[in-house]
Amino acid sequence: MNTDLQTAIEATVSRAMGYDFCAHNIRTTSGGCIHQSYLMRGKDESVFVKVNAASKLDVFKTEALGLEAIHKSGSILCPRPLVCETYREYSFLA
Repeated sequence: MNTDLQTAIEATVSRAMGYDFCAHNIRTTSGGCIHQSYLMRGKDESVFVKVNAASKLDVFKTEALGLEAIHKSGSILCPRPLVCETYREYSFLA
């Protein structure tokens, strides 16, 4: 992940969380074969992020809606989406 994208994701996640999020460690993870996936570790929390081309934003929006519906149902434990945005030529879901 390049530095500009990292900074944009940190700023967007910070706004969603209501406090500053700064990743001290970023590692690639598995998360499917379509997107690049990262675990961004901050001081007290970690954020899982998927990244792809800006043209894939609708894919992330659909995934975020599905995750939010599962989360609200309480039927199974699942991640709650924080943000779904674009930055330059990228889109991301965190």
